Amino acid sequence: MSTRHLRYFFRPKSIAVIGASARHENLGSVVLRNLIDAGYEGELFVVNQRGYARVQNKPCFAKVRHLPKVPSMAIICTPPTTVPRLVRQLGRFGVKAALILMGGLSRTQSRSGRPLKDSVYAAAERYGVRVLGPNSLGILVPGHRMNASYAHLNVKPGNVAYVGQSGIMGSAMIDWAHGRGIGFSHFLTLGDAVDVEITDIIDYLAGDPNTKTILLHLERITSAAGFISAVRAASRSKLVLAVKSGRVAEAQETPAVPPSGILSTDQVYDAVFHRAGVLRVHSTDEMFDALATLSAAKKLRGERLAIISNGVGPSVLATDGLVLNGGRLAKVSEETIKRLAKILPAFWTRRNPIDLSAAANEVRYARVMEIVAADPGVDALLVMYAPTQAAPPIAVARAVAETAKNIDRPVLVSWIGLTSVRESRELFDSMGVPQYFTPDKAVRAFMHMVHNNRHQAVLLETPPALTDKSSLDRAKVPEIIDRAKKERRNLLHVREVRDILTAFDVPFVDTRFSENVDELCEAAADLGYPVALKFLHSANTRPFWYQAAGNRPFRGIVLAIDSEARLRAAAGRLVERARERYRDGRGLGYAVQTMRSGMGYIQLNVAVTRDPVFGPLLLFGEGGPPTAVMSDRRIGLPPLNIALARDLVRGAWVYSLIQAFGDRSDVLLDELCKILVHLSQLVVDNPEIEGLEVNPLLMNRDGLIALDGMCRLGEPRASLIQAYPEELRELAVTRKGRRVELRPIRGEDEPAHAEFARRLSRESIRFRFFHHRTSIGHTEMARLTQIDYDREMAFIATEGIKGVSHTLAVIRIWIDADNISCEFAIIVRDDLAGEGLGSMLMRKMIDYARARGILIMTGTVLPENEPMLRLASRHDFQSRYNSDEGVMEIWLPLNEPANEWQRRRMRIPGSYNPDEDDEDDD
Repeated sequence: MSTRHLRYFFRPKSIAVIGASARHENLGSVVLRNLIDAGYEGELFVVNQRGYARVQNKPCFAKVRHLPKVPSMAIICTPPTTVPRLVRQLGRFGVKAALILMGGLSRTQSRSGRPLKDSVYAAAERYGVRVLGPNSLGILVPGHRMNASYAHLNVKPGNVAYVGQSGIMGSAMIDWAHGRGIGFSHFLTLGDAVDVEITDIIDYLAGDPNTKTILLHLERITSAAGFISAVRAASRSKLVLAVKSGRVAEAQETPAVPPSGILSTDQVYDAVFHRAGVLRVHSTDEMFDALATLSAAKKLRGERLAIISNGVGPSVLATDGLVLNGGRLAKVSEETIKRLAKILPAFWTRRNPIDLSAAANEVRYARVMEIVAADPGVDALLVMYAPTQAAPPIAVARAVAETAKNIDRPVLVSWIGLTSVRESRELFDSMGVPQYFTPDKAVRAFMHMVHNNRHQAVLLETPPALTDKSSLDRAKVPEIIDRAKKERRNLLHVREVRDILTAFDVPFVDTRFSENVDELCEAAADLGYPVALKFLHSANTRPFWYQAAGNRPFRGIVLAIDSEARLRAAAGRLVERARERYRDGRGLGYAVQTMRSGMGYIQLNVAVTRDPVFGPLLLFGEGGPPTAVMSDRRIGLPPLNIALARDLVRGAWVYSLIQAFGDRSDVLLDELCKILVHLSQLVVDNPEIEGLEVNPLLMNRDGLIALDGMCRLGEPRASLIQAYPEELRELAVTRKGRRVELRPIRGEDEPAHAEFARRLSRESIRFRFFHHRTSIGHTEMARLTQIDYDREMAFIATEGIKGVSHTLAVIRIWIDADNISCEFAIIVRDDLAGEGLGSMLMRKMIDYARARGILIMTGTVLPENEPMLRLASRHDFQSRYNSDEGVMEIWLPLNEPANEWQRRRMRIPGSYNPDEDDEDDD
């Protein structure tokens, strides 16, 4: 994951096209012609060993080393066998970026028998060349008049970046976007991605001010941790959409095996996109419609849709689609109804949807739109038209498009038909009004906007106060795991699973274990009849055992046993069945427990599984029989907080049954979410847990209790998302004797952080933000507290007063994608100045950044902020005055660079080396 040298691909000052010739259809010639036709303003060179003097009036050279200067980027359009040698030549010549358009390197082998793409990667690594491709369509950056591709059409400038893996799909997208008038800030496909990966491109685009939306077309994800880190960072400031092909095994070249407990790997992608803040679409049709909406529509600030049509039929279709997909129909106010009644026929329905009647002309359309848009209860408008004799479609379309310009909320249109409305659709495209062929498509596009808003709200939801983890016996679990390892067992006994769950505050029904029937009867008598009995066998005590059981699952359970005689008989029958079912029927003993029965219970299932790409996953859904379990699976990525746990539960079908507990449902939901958070912490603390299943977890009005649990161990695998770094917590004492805790910030700190901000003086706020601010809203405050520890860090000083934590000071850093530099900001509550909090936090952050391998720490300070400048000086920061900006720039080198590129990237503020091309500073 690195943005190293990516600027050469997107902002090259010179390009060499290798392989262009006098043949018109030659790949290199097509690329060169596209560059020239797009109006590329940099220098263009051609390399072709045939000895041409010029190609398309551009100078041609026989070899790379004969070029008059080192080009910013080279585009390789030659046969596969020549590519590794060319990459080596480019590296020796000093070229930093190579775009490889030719395919076949994955299937063509070198003399050593390995694919040629491996040789390309080895050459790129050796000489420090970034390679995009092979098998790439190319790169288009219309804002800089660059079309470095073999695409059959150019694209117009816009604010959408398209990043794909398939050249053919990219070509189809260009053709479609050209017809709809949609523009792009960047357009590229990665092909085989031997070096530059999608995570690198996302990181680059996240920092591009001209890109507002990132559209990803994915076939596979290999660097899972880098991908989710990159898209989480990007989705905080930009809309990120993704379409994932290869959803079913039959469509995959090498079918992926679903993780245990899950039917399809596509469910995992749903969870990954959801957690990362990515809006997923499931087809190219949806992708095109979503792109049309999100690239042209105005910002949606609510969910209430008003539907306007010249007939009842289209309105009914649109309303059905809206409500069935979880949308909200706007309720128009009485004032709006009165105003509409003056211009609509007397028989109109006086409600939304608004039927203009078949006699509606362009004037009526425009006036109704203005009235409805003025209603504070309306957040968006869907305007539909079916051809009639009352007014020409183009006249109505022109009036609607002009009116939409002056409306401050999204306006979507659907002109239904084909022959009569073709010109109207072209008009809408040219005027940037999102238009759809059918009411269904229009509603689906609107719901894309709604789902994106809802999802972003969930991700920014303030988590309730942390569950009390002090009650967890976290040290007990490693002891159990270590004992199993020493005994060379990867399957834990149910007794051990019970001990693990209770150590993490998951209530477990009173259960006794025995390998002896006589002892079993004594235990049952002690518990009291009726009891439930389970014969324990390696086949029915492993997580998700039912997936491997086929059509003859052996549960080994007998319920409602009410006497010792029946208990003995049941134990004998279970042993016989096990012997019939398995070659080894000896088993692992018996478990007997208090019988839980009654109509007031619902069965839940909570589990942990592991995906080979995405690592540990949390599962939730209905419990009980295998068919119920597998049909109601929701997937979450650890670590979870309470807000994320609630989101996980609310997405499951069984949530409707939890709501049926009425006045107890909120309390029970909280208890369930605490269990999920604790299981999340369990798998974070103990990465050896490969699989864990609690089934059933019973819920009734009194609470929750687990009846059975299974656990399997494997090689340690860390969670995809970095957990809260508790190891960075420490206690300290200020100069005035105040006892404080210095620790990383977390989402639950938002209320305390908001209170902290309210207590800051105007001067402190100006010193921190460089301008006066009256308040900080929830969205920004959530982003300040719910941080990605992979990309940023914030340490706070807190003090507990009467059980309530108060924030006293904060320091934070933002780290670039290459871990080269970080920029810091620090602020201390005014009434605590002089206690040394700033110095404590600065020391802690410097130590953290240095240990992480960051090369340089920088900051910007107002010249009059003398306390900050003194603090920086005490910690060995250097400084200079930037007269252009009127600020002090300060910096502290932390580690030595490992190579020349890192040295240039950590350039000291204000320094300049005239011998270095400014493009070296990516």
